[in-house]
Amino acid sequence: MVSERMPEVRFVIAGDGHLRKGLESFSRSLGLEGKVMFTGFVDEGDLASYYAAADVFVSPSFYEPFGITALESLLSGTPAIVGKGSGVLERISSLGCIMAVRPGDSRELARKIMHVLKGRISVSENDKRLVREAYSWERAAKETVRVYRKVAMDRRRI
Repeated sequence: MVSERMPEVRFVIAGDGHLRKGLESFSRSLGLEGKVMFTGFVDEGDLASYYAAADVFVSPSFYEPFGITALESLLSGTPAIVGKGSGVLERISSLGCIMAVRPGDSRELARKIMHVLKGRISVSENDKRLVREAYSWERAAKETVRVYRKVAMDRRRI
């Protein structure tokens, strides 16, 4: 759908796994040769350059408990589209640089991809700051201490 309306768009599918061959076959069946590149495994040291080179990061998983890849894309300045079940939405869903889609809804996904590609969504420095604050080690440590204190107080009441 995106390729039909925006033929200049190219897609990169990074990573390797049991679905790769099926995805490659599916993209060929749609006539997308030359428009979809499958990179295979991407070394951790190269990931930031992939995120920064992209216009939009897309991971519409049915279930993504944490969503670190979406955070990495945002911190690289690339807007993200994730599945509504992504854990990353718990703390930063109010940011305009990350959007959620119903997994399996290809029309909604295509609309949101094109929305980003038309320049209507970007990642501001303030967005990056808020992402770093929401998912910092300092915040994780404070949250852990808060939980331990609550458990300790609850045990004293028993």
